[in-house]
Amino acid sequence: MKKKGYFADKKHRLIAQIVGFPLLALAAYLLFSSSIHSSADKFKLSKAVSDLQTLNNNIHTAYAATPDYAGLNIEALQAASLIPDDMLNKDGRLVNSYGGLIFIAPAIYFNVDNAAFSIIYNGLSKKACVSLLTTPFPLTGIIGVDVKPMEADIPETAEMKFDKAALPMTEELADTVCQAENDPTNAIIWMFY
Repeated sequence: MKKKGYFADKKHRLIAQIVGFPLLALAAYLLFSSSIHSSADKFKLSKAVSDLQTLNNNIHTAYAATPDYAGLNIEALQAASLIPDDMLNKDGRLVNSYGGLIFIAPAIYFNVDNAAFSIIYNGLSKKACVSLLTTPFPLTGIIGVDVKPMEADIPETAEMKFDKAALPMTEELADTVCQAENDPTNAIIWMFY
């Protein structure tokens, strides 16, 4: 008696195996790869937030007894052991979890020199920029943020386009302000008092 059905003969069974197994393997690879990228993105975001909170808290602690933030810079923070070693690259430069440079400097606020300070995260892709702006997390003394579509150096005056009430941003607003699409050149400037 002969078997009935599609896979009854060896030819059809062989075709199913030749085509089916690679497709199944490809689907499994894509699912695995997607979960790895998702986990890596979540880790980078979590680390970026944690590092920003650490820097902010360390600066506020170090300057609590001073009238302003005069003399605030990365070298002063390093000398006081207030920058975690894992935030420094091999050249001793301060970097964020996305690989971009971080700048820290006092800023003019309400026409008062050194009344505030800025922490600038450079080298952010659009996706990273949007993620950081839409994720709710506490920051002591936050005044607001600005976003530049290029690497930002230490600003003389911190322009605050979005005050703290705008944080976390909506996905639509963050997508609009994080302008640099392909190159990781968005910079977020957080301003604190």
